[in-house]
Amino acid sequence: KRARSRLASKEKLEGELAQLETVKPEAVDATKLRYLCFRRNTYGDLCQGFEDDELLAALAQAGNNAPGAMLILKRRRQQTGQLYQPPSFLDDVGSVQRSSPFYMNTSGRATVWV
Repeated sequence: KRARSRLASKEKLEGELAQLETVKPEAVDATKLRYLCFRRNTYGDLCQGFEDDELLAALAQAGNNAPGAMLILKRRRQQTGQLYQPPSFLDDVGSVQRSSPFYMNTSGRATVWV
């Protein structure tokens, strides 16, 4: 809750991003990058729709700081909207049906995690 309240305003978010120091992409922690890539498999996660190189760039820009990388990705999604990739499912005959991805506007939308 404390982190959410600290970053509630755009000015605070920009201030938090300004404190991050970039690192070279070669210096990015492979484990952190792998976990960000795993998050793409979670429906509605912020990482959905980002390629490996985009996640790597965000992590490098954030100085190898995963929460900072998430802030950078969040700021990018504010311009285009959040990508949602619904999971595939089996139909009544057992064939895999792929769902189409869609974008949802992020402005004015808030998810409250309890």
